[in-house]
Amino acid sequence: MPTRALRHRIPLLERALESVLNQEAVHVVPLVVINGPDRDPEFTRRLIADRRLRVIKLEEADLPTALRTGREKVNS
Repeated sequence: MPTRALRHRIPLLERALESVLNQEAVHVVPLVVINGPDRDPEFTRRLIADRRLRVIKLEEADLPTALRTGREKVNS
């Protein structure tokens, strides 16, 4: 799930993550790729601390790179 983790987008990302995590009969570990330096630091810390998630931080905002990084890190 690529995101820039911007403050005004936090509610949408939280809703998306909860939707994935609350699926029944499916064991998933969401992969969150935080894309770029403009991320909200407190929210980023919360994401990293959440043991249900796998979080990768990229320093430069680049959607194609974020998507490619996510695909390379998926364990399936």
